[in-house]
Amino acid sequence: MPNIYLNIPQLWRWQDHNGDYTHSLTYDLNENSTVIDLGGYTGEWAKEIINRYNCNVYLVEPIEESYKILLEKFKSNPKVHILKVGIGIENTEKIIYVNGDSTSFNVETGEAITVEIKTIESVLNQWNLDKIDLLQVNIEGDEYELLQHMIDTGLIDRFNNLQIQFHLGIKDAVAKHESICEGLIKKGFRIKYSYPFVWEAWTKE
Repeated sequence: MPNIYLNIPQLWRWQDHNGDYTHSLTYDLNENSTVIDLGGYTGEWAKEIINRYNCNVYLVEPIEESYKILLEKFKSNPKVHILKVGIGIENTEKIIYVNGDSTSFNVETGEAITVEIKTIESVLNQWNLDKIDLLQVNIEGDEYELLQHMIDTGLIDRFNNLQIQFHLGIKDAVAKHESICEGLIKKGFRIKYSYPFVWEAWTKE
């Protein structure tokens, strides 16, 4: 993601703490755990999680090129499941702007293509998932609408841990973030770690 959409001092702090290989991988998981990654991209985080815990991993990635990379990377692992869709609050189609790891529905930079969008409810039903140990969300600005929807509908109750990259550059990002944090606290979550507008994690009390 372009640096203007993240909190630069917190990004430096995250890097100093080697967060990609410490915080983002440290959870109470095992070979029976269920992990979902929304915005799977090329599967580097998923690979590290699998190497550490050998858990069941479900990847959601709307871009054809990245989807093919995921298929190839995990083709020999029957515990990895992959869908070529984006996540939203309704089943529809949307234009996405393809720009590497900055691909976004919200930033009109890069090639514009149309992708399928599914609700997280329909994805969970398709995979027959009820309780999820860890959900990672990195969907380039659409996290606000999605997470607020999950809180409002009670769907958030099906998750034990949330690892989220909130992005700046979205209208009312700070206020939306505050509203989601308040909602998570009311739903019984507490902050696990926080590098605001870089990465943060929440866990059930």
